[in-house]
Amino acid sequence: MAAACYASPRPLLGPKRPLRPIYLWEKYDTDAKLPERICAVLIGLVTSCGPGTAFPDRPANAKVTREDAPHHGSPFTNTGYCRKLIQPTRRNPGNNVQGREEIMRRFWSAAVVLGVLAATSASAWDRGDVDVLAVLPDVTPGVPSSVEGLTVGPDDNIYVSTFGFNASGALSGNSVLYVIKPNGHLVRQVAIANSSPHTLGLAFNPINGFLLILDFGAGKVLHVDPTTGTSSVFVPPVPGSGLNALTFDKQGNVYISDSFNGVIWKTGPLGGTPTIWSNDPLLGPGTGLTPPFGANGVEFNNAGTVMFVANTATHQIIQIPVNTNGTAGTASIFITGINAPDGIAIDHKDNLWVCANQEDDIIVIDKTGKVIAKLGDFNGIDDDGVVRGLLFPASPAFSRDGKTLYVSNLTLFLPYAGANAAVDSAWTLKVKHYTVSKMRAVIPSLGDDHD
Repeated sequence: MAAACYASPRPLLGPKRPLRPIYLWEKYDTDAKLPERICAVLIGLVTSCGPGTAFPDRPANAKVTREDAPHHGSPFTNTGYCRKLIQPTRRNPGNNVQGREEIMRRFWSAAVVLGVLAATSASAWDRGDVDVLAVLPDVTPGVPSSVEGLTVGPDDNIYVSTFGFNASGALSGNSVLYVIKPNGHLVRQVAIANSSPHTLGLAFNPINGFLLILDFGAGKVLHVDPTTGTSSVFVPPVPGSGLNALTFDKQGNVYISDSFNGVIWKTGPLGGTPTIWSNDPLLGPGTGLTPPFGANGVEFNNAGTVMFVANTATHQIIQIPVNTNGTAGTASIFITGINAPDGIAIDHKDNLWVCANQEDDIIVIDKTGKVIAKLGDFNGIDDDGVVRGLLFPASPAFSRDGKTLYVSNLTLFLPYAGANAAVDSAWTLKVKHYTVSKMRAVIPSLGDDHD
């Protein structure tokens, strides 16, 4: 910025002219172009100074006018406040070398400071690096499938199941479970017995170790053997449901979000017919909203006293207090403004890491609701049809040591799900292979007072 003002042989805009500071009160015309106006702002900022320095040859109460400015470089007095312009009482000699040197010294000091501040501001949202953990094999030869549900098992492996769509539309057959090592190597791939092609959330119950998988297409919950893929019904079909995500309390009770009915269902550690834990109107999908999913990602805070629910359709995170007897309190809006919040993961500081599936990034908000990081982005598709970065991120999960965040890329063409197309929907039709991404679970510094 300073080079554009003083080192360039002529301004970036306008005719060639002698280079001198132009001041904030000067009338803008064809000669007062952008580079010199930038200089004016800098000089105005840096020459407001202490006694005897702004105008070293003037008494403290001297009257200062526009006529003085070209020789002294500032409309500010020793108090640091801008004087009202009045008629001059005297004119300073035209070549104050000492004053000019002082102005330039402060100008360059301020330029350095402002450059640092500008760099800090420009990098406020350091989005970090998103790597491909694994490019998933086809479910059958030549038939790839999108994935959504993702969890980290007690063995630190990553478990992810297929949602049963690709660029050509819906698939048939059973859903498939992939097991992936933290280094990205595939451990195994098994069909989930008795499932529809469309499964969503999955998680291991921390009390009894059951791997539960939500069969979105059939409206039921399956207890699945993670080695063989054999399954049994854990929760029988729920009519008209859109079972989406699940979590557990400290006793191993299971809580399941239902995106279509706007309900959080609850069952015990051994399953059975669920009961309604909460059906607050804030959990519903509304009418005519896109994507048309209400209650979605669901997690408790670390104390187990509040449940957070992502409402994808309304772009809100809902909070539900847990009463002392375990029942649900009154739901309320925790925060809004996330573009289609999907899966949620909560770290040890109670920060919420939320997949914004129509924004293609991870939004991190602290326990007060303030955004403290925006991570990842969509960076295109390579020649093999593999997503770079994130495209419709759906489910996040931390590694067991908390240092890595894994994210499934659902990469769904929304019209296949009966919704209106989104701005990135056309890109999903270019994908030939589906991925799980990984990133460091680090919140970059913003240079302010957050931890």
